[in-house]
Amino acid sequence: MKTKELIRMNRNLQAQLEPINEKYYGQLLIYMRMHSFLKDERKVEELLLEILQDMMDGQNQGISAEEYFGKQPQETADEMLAQLPVYYLDFIKMILFAFGVYASFSILSQFIFANEALDLGRLIIMGIYAVLFALVTSWFLGKTIYQLKEKMSKVLVGIIFVIGVLGGVSISRAIHTKLMIQLTGNLGIAIILLTIVVLGYWMFLDEDFNNWLPFFPIISSLALVGIFIRISFIQEWLTQASGKITMSFILLGVIVIQYLALFLVRKYKK
Repeated sequence: MKTKELIRMNRNLQAQLEPINEKYYGQLLIYMRMHSFLKDERKVEELLLEILQDMMDGQNQGISAEEYFGKQPQETADEMLAQLPVYYLDFIKMILFAFGVYASFSILSQFIFANEALDLGRLIIMGIYAVLFALVTSWFLGKTIYQLKEKMSKVLVGIIFVIGVLGGVSISRAIHTKLMIQLTGNLGIAIILLTIVVLGYWMFLDEDFNNWLPFFPIISSLALVGIFIRISFIQEWLTQASGKITMSFILLGVIVIQYLALFLVRKYKK
């Protein structure tokens, strides 16, 4: 069974737990996932599903999750994770995935600035920063889930998130490298099309493709704007009031149509 199928099965089965057991298992799930970066993701999900199924059996017999797993879930979880072999491949995939997501959306945001060069050096540095920030935040969330009250943990994670975002913005503004690529003219259009093809291929490979659908309107709209403003005769037309107004209505229509299509697709699936 694939990892995504295990996660989906876990999610469906977890919904059948009683509230108190669901809270107990939910905290355990977060803790184990946040502390298993160097473990085989599939093995971790199999272990979590096995624990959940045992908790369901206990619940059917009137045994609570705490009675089954114990009052010190952190220690038991650590012992279980320690028995799993170290698996670097999944960790490397996760790092590359996180970096790719950040890089893709950073490049997408550059599409609407036809005359600005793409600073690849800054992109790489900020991508590394974003990945490290995500890892630290995840580690902190897992570390505090059993040491602090739930509300306090959420508040601290929120504070760390705000500090991290502000720090990232400050670093991004301060960094300027000489590794630049111009996004003007035909080269810019080619880079836009290449980015869309790579991103689209990446999304279609994901088993949870539906999770990417909400991003489709903004991605395609940014790509369309980026291409239009790099075509010479359209560029001249966009300097006029009629061009700006027409383009605004076109983009608004595209976004409305796309979100309407997403709504209909989700409604049909339900």
